[in-house]
Amino acid sequence: MLGKYELRSSTDYIYKVTSVDDYTYHIEKKSKTDGEPENYKGFISEIEGVKFFNIYEDKDDAEMKYYFYKLDAPPGTSLFTMLPVTENIDETFTSSEELKKFFKANMNLSFFYAKDEESYIKTGN
Repeated sequence: MLGKYELRSSTDYIYKVTSVDDYTYHIEKKSKTDGEPENYKGFISEIEGVKFFNIYEDKDDAEMKYYFYKLDAPPGTSLFTMLPVTENIDETFTSSEELKKFFKANMNLSFFYAKDEESYIKTGN
């Protein structure tokens, strides 16, 4: 997952993924036109063999808002695909175990995901 990426459908942004520690990634999203970066942190979790990329904005003043993506990243390839989990989840969770239980119960349902799957291709280190 480490390296520089572009969306397969657009070259407007460069995504640079670096390691923070053994479990956490830093993701910098930078526009090719204005150059102002957006910074995120994320980690990968696995539920019954399905990988999810859990991402949140890396800002001191930001309320912690997570974005969840089903991740398909075949080993040894320069391409990965992310399918967003729907934004229509109204439930609140007080622990990661509650969230995992909810995902486990719903992750095989088609309406659990948004329709805008995106593929990213590696363009450098």
